[in-house]
Amino acid sequence: MVKTTLFFNIITGVSMVIVGIILKIFPPKKINFISGYRTYLSMKNKETWEEGNRYSAKMLIVLGVISIIISFVIYKTVNPKISAIISTIVSLVLIILAIPLTELHLKKLFDKDGNRKV
Repeated sequence: MVKTTLFFNIITGVSMVIVGIILKIFPPKKINFISGYRTYLSMKNKETWEEGNRYSAKMLIVLGVISIIISFVIYKTVNPKISAIISTIVSLVLIILAIPLTELHLKKLFDKDGNRKV
């Protein structure tokens, strides 16, 4: 029971790290509607597409590691019956956080039309 609970606590964070590594190693080559980091700004042109995917992969890895650490702390400090639920909620919040962080990064580098800022 104990090892199973720990597994469920960290699986979302581990999944985030794995997806981030895969996106970093094998980024989508072309702008598409199926895979990669797809937002209005990231799909403006090839440069915004590549930067959005590069940065979102980095964010998934970093936030995944944070999720694993937080989940482990929750596992050690909270009742095992609810620790997996709390860890999952924390992980989902971190996954969602990757989107505004990536959008802020893109907005720092590019204008609304996808042109690189000087």
